[in-house]
Amino acid sequence: MNMANVKKTEPTYRIGAVSRLTGVAPDKLRVWERRYQAVVPFRSDAGTCLYSREDVVRLAMMKYLVDRGDVIGRLANLGREQLQERAKGTPLGIG
Repeated sequence: MNMANVKKTEPTYRIGAVSRLTGVAPDKLRVWERRYQAVVPFRSDAGTCLYSREDVVRLAMMKYLVDRGDVIGRLANLGREQLQERAKGTPLGIG
């Protein structure tokens, strides 16, 4: 999700909060962004990376699937519906 299109009222999360919510370490989040374009966080005027709720949900689904043997390179290009379908039948507790 491109944060440029996100409304100002939508909650945003800093990388530390995203890491705690998803279980993905900050360094790994940066790799997933840079190498795989798994999400594209918004940069504030101060240069802080901010993630949307949709980014957090997406990253949590990808982490869940990676922990179960999927490869991030295959997941990064999938949409939310495709990720949900891939995880179908498993209790994600997110979304």
